[in-house]
Amino acid sequence: MLSASSRDILNLGKLHSANKFLDRMYELYHTATGEIISKPSFDMFFHDNIACRHKQLSSRIKITPVDEFMKPIFDDFLGLDNNSIVAAILSKIGAENVAQIWQQQCDRKNINKDDLIVALFTANAKLEVFTSYKRIIEFTNSW
Repeated sequence: MLSASSRDILNLGKLHSANKFLDRMYELYHTATGEIISKPSFDMFFHDNIACRHKQLSSRIKITPVDEFMKPIFDDFLGLDNNSIVAAILSKIGAENVAQIWQQQCDRKNINKDDLIVALFTANAKLEVFTSYKRIIEFTNSW
């Protein structure tokens, strides 16, 4: 497993945006017609008739350490793999209830979209607080 502090990924600025990585490594498609959606974005993922799968990569795409780091997280988040990375992150930041709601979304159980959106915003806020706290601790430890 590659860590974000390895020599290959020296700062978070090397990470792709979520939508860019989604477009780079995955394809969204319409479940009834099989039509592949060009220019996918995460907001499309929440539609009932949209599914996600790994993209067949062309020989021109070079897999980087950033891709190797991000792929298992996205696979778990998108429900393509159950490697518990997302649940571990949510647990670490104190958002276990979000993990339950997200698992229902991945299982395509009928959940209230407003509850899911609130849960994701809550998780994002907790993640921002956690990362800010970590940066403060690392900064004070470097003195």
